[in-house]
Amino acid sequence: MTLAGTPAADLTSVPVAPGGIPLLGHALSLWREPLGFLTSLRGSGDLVRVNLGTLPMYVATSADLVHEVTVRQARSFEKGRFFDRLRPLAGSRTPTGRCTAGTAGTVG
Repeated sequence: MTLAGTPAADLTSVPVAPGGIPLLGHALSLWREPLGFLTSLRGSGDLVRVNLGTLPMYVATSADLVHEVTVRQARSFEKGRFFDRLRPLAGSRTPTGRCTAGTAGTVG
């Protein structure tokens, strides 16, 4: 699957996870049972839109797509506002961090 260079308009065809609530989106389901909610997304497709409040997030649910996004085309994807907001809470050495010079083998 090729994702880089895909027009943003193509994201409209991505299925939205079922069970969203107006204004909250899927935040309540994710908060109540995170693992169960994320596991349930597999039935909706390889790429699924999850709304956290009014913030859309896209979740890759297949191993091939996760590899494509995190390895083969990693430089083509932005982590987005959610991870920018998470960084002060989780620190810079999370799997969502960016690698910096001189930190080979670590995420920072």
